[in-house]
Amino acid sequence: MALGCLLVAGSAPYARSTAADAPAPPQTVVEPLVTGDPCLIQGRPRTPGTQGDFDLVVLQGNDLVFYSHDNADVNYAWTRGPVITDRATGPGCLIESDYTTAGFPNLEVVVPESGRLVHYWRAATGGQWQQGGVFGSGISDDRPAVIQSDFHSNGHGDLEVLARQGDHLAAFWRDTATWHPAQTFAAGVSGGPAMIQGGFGGDHKNFEVVVPVGGHLEHWWHDNSDVNKPWQSGGSFASGVTGSPSLIESGFGAGDRPGNFEVAVAVGDHLEHWWHDNSDVNKPWQFGGSFASGVTGSPSLIESGFGAGDRPGNFEVVVPGPAAPEPPDNAQVAGGFSGNGLEHWWHDNSDVNKPWQPGSQQIAYRGRSEKVCQLTGNVDAEQRMLTTNLTGIRANAQGTDLGYPVDDGTTLTLLFGDTRPAAVENHEEEGYDDSVATSRDTAPPSYASCLHLTYPILNTFPTPTYRPAIVINPPIYQGYFNVPSSGFVSGGHQYVIFWTNHCAGTGSSDSSHCENGHQPGVNQYGNAVMTQYDPVLGRYKNLFQLNRRFTYTGALNTENIAGAPAADARGTYIWGVGLYRSTDPIMAYAPPGPVATDLNWRYLHVNPNGTRSWVSDVRLATSMFTDSQSDRCVGESSISWVAPLKSWLMLYNCQSKIQARFADSIAGPWSAPSTIFDPGVDNGLCHFMHETARDCDPVADSNLEGDPYAPYVLSRFTRAHPGDPYAADIDYVMSTWDPYQTVIMHAVITKGHPHN
Repeated sequence: MALGCLLVAGSAPYARSTAADAPAPPQTVVEPLVTGDPCLIQGRPRTPGTQGDFDLVVLQGNDLVFYSHDNADVNYAWTRGPVITDRATGPGCLIESDYTTAGFPNLEVVVPESGRLVHYWRAATGGQWQQGGVFGSGISDDRPAVIQSDFHSNGHGDLEVLARQGDHLAAFWRDTATWHPAQTFAAGVSGGPAMIQGGFGGDHKNFEVVVPVGGHLEHWWHDNSDVNKPWQSGGSFASGVTGSPSLIESGFGAGDRPGNFEVAVAVGDHLEHWWHDNSDVNKPWQFGGSFASGVTGSPSLIESGFGAGDRPGNFEVVVPGPAAPEPPDNAQVAGGFSGNGLEHWWHDNSDVNKPWQPGSQQIAYRGRSEKVCQLTGNVDAEQRMLTTNLTGIRANAQGTDLGYPVDDGTTLTLLFGDTRPAAVENHEEEGYDDSVATSRDTAPPSYASCLHLTYPILNTFPTPTYRPAIVINPPIYQGYFNVPSSGFVSGGHQYVIFWTNHCAGTGSSDSSHCENGHQPGVNQYGNAVMTQYDPVLGRYKNLFQLNRRFTYTGALNTENIAGAPAADARGTYIWGVGLYRSTDPIMAYAPPGPVATDLNWRYLHVNPNGTRSWVSDVRLATSMFTDSQSDRCVGESSISWVAPLKSWLMLYNCQSKIQARFADSIAGPWSAPSTIFDPGVDNGLCHFMHETARDCDPVADSNLEGDPYAPYVLSRFTRAHPGDPYAADIDYVMSTWDPYQTVIMHAVITKGHPHN
């Protein structure tokens, strides 16, 4: 075409006279898997007559991570909870205590951090982990032991901790407020201790400890009839020990005397089970057999409620196993060590001669993107906790999707799509079901404190109900599948682009508005309209219809983006596709100021030699992508500036994955795509997204396959990754389809590290 379509200098973004090379695709930085020993408990049942959850903590790099398993169904996947601390230098251990929050018991964790012990706690049902004190010095990085004893202070059992300090053991205890040092004992200690308060003793039962010394295990005990008495040696057993033991008092032999002691310990690359018949304290320890293989750490042993009744419950063990598989494509492990897997073994105690069985579940996991929190709805079914926003209760917004962010620097507005009132699903095209919420949060969202939303409320009786986004002058179809696709702020006004007229609904009696002759039924057609928000009316004024090549859009105003390339002119960039999820995107530029028409828009044109220019004829617009991997699947998408990396980042969903591309200029060239979230690989399905093929999660609300889409970066939270000048943390909104909700995702992205 004639070069007369090109703009003169200064009226549009810079036109590149030479072709630029596309940057490398984005990479993600993932944490190691298991790098330390686990600690496992079974909590009290949340509902009478059911099994309590399995809860554990395990070290992943310097993160101490909490996991739980909902034992209402053994087929459910393990759920990853929050990071308790990112300063752990060794494994932690946890218990469930008699302290309560909202009627539920608290969890108590003790973990070594740089030579000291740190206590954390939270309610078993969720919430933020709180620090409960720092104590000790010269503590090794082995797993400590923690119990709650029958010594009481102010109505609560004291917490008792035992940890290796040099080559001996140091004891500590906590009343309701303060940690205190107690005795030291043992010598030549070579690993972490295991401790219980068993059934021997009088008013206060004895403490029992097993600890590795050289290549064997030593048993120590303390007569708690007098806290000042010294610790006593109870003998030694086992040989070739290579890790820290785990000790319980089981139901075997229990009745009119204490139950047997049971120990699991690593010996080389396998585990050994030892037990002591407590009908006679003078009896020797007995070898109970070997199990597991490829063991790379120390086990944690419990007796669970499974099988319990007229016989002891099953034994359950978790232990680090063989090396973890390499991370997915385009991911690198922080610190370079991939870590190990975490295995579950169990023993059916209906017959002591039965062999140990491996569990089938993956316990510890990592993803290129990880869920931070559920943004909408009332209940996070994966975490079994109330959401921060309770949108169903506070705004009658039980389920929704999208959430395109429009940020004016003070207020962040999220544009949600079809929003279901509580327990209602509407497939009608008529009516108004898109919702809008705002936030002024400046701190990144977290597990216990998601992005806080405020909905404008239409009415409060009988239920507070959100005020829908309504387009006027003229109105448009805004029911099912007609949604706000993007928005921006320019010249002090908020603009929103709505997708309409594509006939997704099945209840419309009039199909005359259907594009391209299509009858009602989900399709890719329709058109987009530009609207301007009127804060007085609380309505969106219809300004004009966009060109049909911009049926579904994304948009970004760059006027206030600090550090963006000078060659990228300030103004508004709109990108879109003609067929939803079926064509490559093209890009338009609108200069700063009010947007009343698209007559002054200019369109990106990529010449055959790779140079880029901006033209006035939309027919000359070419794809933003020039790589051979372009797969014509863009629908919902976002572009954001990642200041720590000095790069533009585009996210979009494609073939049930979240894809990412980098560009040095917003006009491109854009890198080839890389995947930053795949629900089957990055722990979405069976966790916070429903999988229909397996009975592996409790999160379904429609029994549909979960599907990730609408990945919108929340730019105000983009930040440099701590300790890594080549990486950045991003948070983005993502829809999950089933459950029909939006979540906040987090990823660490990089252009790559020089040493790689």
